Amino acid sequence: MKRVFPILFISLGFLLLISGITYAQGLVPCGQPGKPRCELGDLFTLVRNIYNFIVLYISTPLAGLIIVIGGILMMISGGPGSPSPITGVASPNLYNTAKNMISGAIFGWFLIWGSWLIIHTLLWALGVAPGFIG
Repeated sequence: MKRVFPILFISLGFLLLISGITYAQGLVPCGQPGKPRCELGDLFTLVRNIYNFIVLYISTPLAGLIIVIGGILMMISGGPGSPSPITGVASPNLYNTAKNMISGAIFGWFLIWGSWLIIHTLLWALGVAPGFIG
């Protein structure tokens, strides 16, 4: 039973990464067959595409997964001071860990999207017309 959860979470993590790779095909804007040669401006486009990919397809699902895991741990713990429905023993450490996981995931998600908003606004103010993807 103790080995099932780590294997399940590792499998879900690989599934998350593999599904994100399929979205990553349009990251490189040049240098491929049928596309023009790469120039210096394409490097900045590549960096922007990678940043948008990380924000959209990695951080958001990962934050959602951490929130779900924290919620499951919170349910397993039974709540603050309450006995666990599985073991019948109160586990405040598990509840506090779950609460910290959920609050950390939400804070990190807002931090990442806040940084995206700052970069997007800065590029827009400079006249780069950043676009959301691509």
